[in-house]
Amino acid sequence: MKLKLLHIFLTLICLHTVTAYATLRQDPADSYTVSFITMQQGLPHNFVEDIYRDSKGYIWVATSASLARYDGYEFVSFTPNSPTRQIKSSFVRKVTEDRFGRLWAVSDGGIDIINLTDLSPATPQDNTGLFEKISYQPASFVSLDNEGNIWLRNTSDIICISLDTNGAISRILSIPHKTKFSQTTACVKAIPQLYPGVLSAIDGTICRLYIDNNKIKSLPLSPDLSWNPMIYVSDFATTDSRIWIATEHGLFSYDINNRLVRAYNSQSGGKGHLSQNFVNSLVVSPEGKLIAGCLNGINIIDPATDSIQQLDAADIIGAPQSLNNNFINCLLIEGDNLWVGTEGCGINLFSPRRLYSKMLRHNPADISSLSPNCVNAIYEDGDGTVWVGTVEGGLNRSRKSYEAGFTHFTRESGALSHNSVSAITSDHTGHLWVGTWGGGLCMLDRMNPSRMLRHFTLTPDGNPMGYISSLTFDPFNNAIWIGVSSGMYLYDLDTDQLTTPFSGADEVRGTVATVIAPDGRLWMGGLGGLYTVNLRKGPGQDGYEYTRYPYKLDDKSVLVNEKVTSIAVGRDATIWVGTNGNGLYKYNDKDGSFTNISTDDGLPNDAVHGIVEDPHGNLWVATYHGLCCITPDGSMLTFGLNNGLQTEQFYWNAYRRLANGDVLFGSVDGMVAIKGLASTHISPMPVRFTSLSVDNDAVYGNPERCRISENDRQFEIGFSSFDYGGEGNGRYYYRMKGYEKDWKELAPGRHSVAYMNLFPGSYNLEVKYVGQGQNLESAPVSRFEVEIVPNFYRRWWFIVLIILAILAAVGAIYRWRVKDLKRQRNDLQKAVEEGVREISEQKAQVQQLTADRISFFTNITHEFRTPITLIIGPIERAMRLSTNPKVIEQLNFVARNSRYLLSLVNQLM
Repeated sequence: MKLKLLHIFLTLICLHTVTAYATLRQDPADSYTVSFITMQQGLPHNFVEDIYRDSKGYIWVATSASLARYDGYEFVSFTPNSPTRQIKSSFVRKVTEDRFGRLWAVSDGGIDIINLTDLSPATPQDNTGLFEKISYQPASFVSLDNEGNIWLRNTSDIICISLDTNGAISRILSIPHKTKFSQTTACVKAIPQLYPGVLSAIDGTICRLYIDNNKIKSLPLSPDLSWNPMIYVSDFATTDSRIWIATEHGLFSYDINNRLVRAYNSQSGGKGHLSQNFVNSLVVSPEGKLIAGCLNGINIIDPATDSIQQLDAADIIGAPQSLNNNFINCLLIEGDNLWVGTEGCGINLFSPRRLYSKMLRHNPADISSLSPNCVNAIYEDGDGTVWVGTVEGGLNRSRKSYEAGFTHFTRESGALSHNSVSAITSDHTGHLWVGTWGGGLCMLDRMNPSRMLRHFTLTPDGNPMGYISSLTFDPFNNAIWIGVSSGMYLYDLDTDQLTTPFSGADEVRGTVATVIAPDGRLWMGGLGGLYTVNLRKGPGQDGYEYTRYPYKLDDKSVLVNEKVTSIAVGRDATIWVGTNGNGLYKYNDKDGSFTNISTDDGLPNDAVHGIVEDPHGNLWVATYHGLCCITPDGSMLTFGLNNGLQTEQFYWNAYRRLANGDVLFGSVDGMVAIKGLASTHISPMPVRFTSLSVDNDAVYGNPERCRISENDRQFEIGFSSFDYGGEGNGRYYYRMKGYEKDWKELAPGRHSVAYMNLFPGSYNLEVKYVGQGQNLESAPVSRFEVEIVPNFYRRWWFIVLIILAILAAVGAIYRWRVKDLKRQRNDLQKAVEEGVREISEQKAQVQQLTADRISFFTNITHEFRTPITLIIGPIERAMRLSTNPKVIEQLNFVARNSRYLLSLVNQLM
């Protein structure tokens, strides 16, 4: 790549030092990554007028179709036709935020103010009575000064709106700019580092505007900063003591100390010139470099040297790391990220590259490029020559540098028996051994590999070798270990014999991974699990001693064969084992156990295709879907298409660390060279909650709590860490306190959690974002309060009312019962008294009757004895037949008295 691009990208983004890789920055593709945010990603329109970051971390994008808030995942749009988020015009020009959490947006329709807390329209109290009229006048620029005043420029005036301590409009001042035009022709912008107030152009002269004695005063900066009133002044910026003015006729700088003006344009001499005179936007990088966006790409100015570097889409056309449009409308520096708004191609987001890598692919126009198809074998011999085998592409050799190009050897040239190269090694005699996929084993002269010296096709028992899956030179026994699809064999270089090294070796299937550890053990793995062979001891009567680990390495109770795909030895002699489906294992030499690392721990995929440790102790793990780096402190960094890699699908059996420290991996469409990590420090990023959806009815804003009914079956809470440059590399963890105890990891790409049918009560949703190089324990926790309100019949006040109602009913029933019992007692008492009175009366009557009858019977005793005797019988019969108690009582009375009378008569007789 061009040398000038090196300097461009050094100043373009806040780049960081690369450990032990001084040559990395020679390629600008190693310095940054760029992602595109267009209408395909949800941007309302690809014509971007302004990009602004608010105090809460959201990115606001003004386009030719709407104003949109971006949280790293989705856009919330404001248009004149939005049912709930209406603004006056779709053509929003600029935005800024005041000190009260309100966004001021100016457009062709005037001024709109948005409450950033809930995204509702904000209407500040107007104590002047002037704002209503101003708010409907088209405006193009708006800025906040260091005193909290809002400055804007419309078609006729520059206006200053002062706010009191409560956010109400306390004063509105204006000054005409004398340029009568349908669209304003000059920016109004605060430079808080240097002046109070703002800078703008009045009648073509750049002036400093400030408030003095309740009026707007204008003070020209320099007589040399005065042009035709119709010249478009688009932006201002400052570096140290210099003010930079962007215009349609180039860039100007004003040195405050020396009061000197300098012009920069496309015809400038000296150390550089602009790529185009129409400059639209200015920003200052963290290193103090001025970045100017114009209608022909980006220009980077070093104020210390006045040198200018250029970057446009044509410089690196066809490369994935480039501008997608040269028409630059606006720029924003956000942290280490550079946001570039274009005219028709959306946003280009430049972020510091966290992985330094290079992709080598086949180029039909370059005969020295890598041969086509999958890379299936990588080897570096003792002379530093790199050999690369491909599927159906033959053998590639690079003697000087793999980046400089390759020489090719194929079956057609006479070097190979088959063009699918699957394994490569060399011996101490200068021979190169090349295994093929279906063509057996070839022996070549390392210095002159154009002709095959020997060809092996059969195993010791006479069967075809088939697929050669692994080759390893054994220095202890001067032999080549050969793994084929049907077994493991040994070629003794001293005796020139191919043998079966141990009993059962011919049953070892698909050995694709072999490595020799410093202790002299050969580690090999395939479809039948993992094997270790003692090479130092040499072969015995029954061959070499070996140990087999057939089943899941960390759990022998799982009786399923472990499928080993790759093995690596770390610099501290640690053995790492990759598998197809169970991730990665670390061998613990002290107790012979294995520790598993899988997708649950951060691997991008559990199908491991290659393992390499670099000179700095970083373990690189290539998987079927991305790359992972395990740093010495245990951090796990993942990389894919969105953050530095040009491929995510790595291929089997192709991984190697070179003598210069580079790590090479084979992929399905070429070879990836890993050169190192950027030594970046990433601050922990708290999560902000961005949306709340109840029964699919979404509400956007900045919610921190919700109160919903238990009848609302489902609710979903969205969130973002605002890690715009590396969001795809981080992971979210969450738990609902009061419902869950353990942290759960969200799947990649997910940025919301949903719950349904929670019991009524109070909960706290806790969310963490773990970025690249961070760990779960240190990540800050963000909390969202959730209250599930029970139905009315479950609420305490309803239950209390029910209890009170029951108590009232019980009391009423009790009182009624007591009253009824009293009534019954009174009735009984009256009945008793009535009975006693009747008995007393009857007793008196009986006494009187008895006296009369005694006298009567005394006189006529004899005459009445017989009649009395005859009366007693009928009276007794009448008593038996009667049911009336009173009658019975009276008859009984008569009967008793009759008997008594009869007894008297008998006595008298």
